[in-house]
Amino acid sequence: MGISGAALGMLLGYLIAAAYISTYFFKPKRTLKMIKIEFAKSMRYLADICKTGFSSSSIALYQSIKLVIVNSIILGVMANVGLVAYNMCCNTSLLVSIFIFGTAQSILPIVSVYFQEKDYNGVEYVARKSLKIVIAFGIFFTLLFTIFPQTILCVFSVSDPSDIPAVMNAVRIFSLCLLAYSINFLYIFYLQSIQYIKLSNIVTLLNGLIFPVAFVFIFSIIWMENGIWFAFLASEIATLIFTYIYSKYLNKKTDGEYSGFFLKKRHDKNEKMLEYTIHAHENDAIYLSRQVQEFLSDEEASISVSLAIKELIFYILDINDKLDWIDVIVRDNADSTIISIKHSGIGYNPNKDADLNSDHIDMLLSISDDINYSQILGLNNTVITIKKQL
Repeated sequence: MGISGAALGMLLGYLIAAAYISTYFFKPKRTLKMIKIEFAKSMRYLADICKTGFSSSSIALYQSIKLVIVNSIILGVMANVGLVAYNMCCNTSLLVSIFIFGTAQSILPIVSVYFQEKDYNGVEYVARKSLKIVIAFGIFFTLLFTIFPQTILCVFSVSDPSDIPAVMNAVRIFSLCLLAYSINFLYIFYLQSIQYIKLSNIVTLLNGLIFPVAFVFIFSIIWMENGIWFAFLASEIATLIFTYIYSKYLNKKTDGEYSGFFLKKRHDKNEKMLEYTIHAHENDAIYLSRQVQEFLSDEEASISVSLAIKELIFYILDINDKLDWIDVIVRDNADSTIISIKHSGIGYNPNKDADLNSDHIDMLLSISDDINYSQILGLNNTVITIKKQL
């Protein structure tokens, strides 16, 4: 069917995928559920969604505008062969983005959960792990396409002898930007996940439109065709420099409330925090409860908190035959102590498991003021609040 058949194939592919994904909403074990809410509240949610997600959704918008402008510049400098070369450069970044976007979008829900729970050490840990992954991908693809630019020509079937020299030269130079490109896109999604919306939008606009168009225009005048390809490297480096300078500025402006390249937020000065990851074993639970008692200055509160942790962990161990680890965070402030316990096994849900015949749960309920349960990213998260006697 030719080109029309290819278009029809894409349409059917998206429709079939959409239909298959939609079956999720009919599964009884789904964690994402549709609920009825007031119209005014739904509009506020919609506004928040649009505001938060605009930076990543605008990437395609800026790329489309950039494509039109850069194509016109390249056409004036290199004629049609330049458009072929630029198309291969775009295909190169598209191939790399499969891995970079996969990593960047995967951190969104994880970092968002940790950030909302004020687990800023967890946020930084995930961000640094993700940075190492995208740097590894960036270095690999930079070396691959710089040393072997013919690889991309084979993938996309460029065979015209008159195009090959210009395309290979373009891909070789353009590939130098892939490492910085990888870091910048990770940073955009990271900023979005920690609700730093203004900076995320600024970085997206600079990286996706302003810097590449400006540098391509200037460099094409100075160095002609090689200048065009080096302009993309300059654009990515300029974005990195901007984010580094802005993070330094913000660190200084907030007097240490934010620190580092990933803008790690400082915990409340009036709140003490203890983080522990233990093996799923009773001895580790007993050891942790002792550590908690030493951590909390209020003797009466320390006994209640350590007992609550021990009793819940003991119950979790009773109902799980196989469990590797349990993550525990204790936050202590002037009014209360909040305990967050995460694990990947069977969890305790006080809303569903209200009448359990368990001494551990009975003890937990007697010393706790509030217990909340949620399942996030496949992890059971139980949050216990114990108020202090003022």
